[in-house]
Amino acid sequence: MQTVHESRRVFPFVTENALIKRINRVLVWRAQMLIKSRGAREKLKLGNWYIIDLSSGDNDRYAVIRHFIDLEALGREVGCLRSDNAYRPCFEHRDATSGRSIGTANG
Repeated sequence: MQTVHESRRVFPFVTENALIKRINRVLVWRAQMLIKSRGAREKLKLGNWYIIDLSSGDNDRYAVIRHFIDLEALGREVGCLRSDNAYRPCFEHRDATSGRSIGTANG
């Protein structure tokens, strides 16, 4: 007979969206949140991902406490990504002629 731990499904990879949700569930206990940069200027200043301190909020302005975040490294650091899980980023496909988004793919 299988034990509870033996019968659990093991997923070989974790998608970007799942990893972001896992990280934010941990960070909320520290009054922090992982944010994705919008726009070229913000990406140059903060990188693709950064963390804000929710306890320092004043009229929707929060202190940035970490920037240029590597999602996989942060996931492993906070314990959201185990050693047997691999991170698989999502890529958005765009139609070459119109530039419209036609969905996401995981590899």
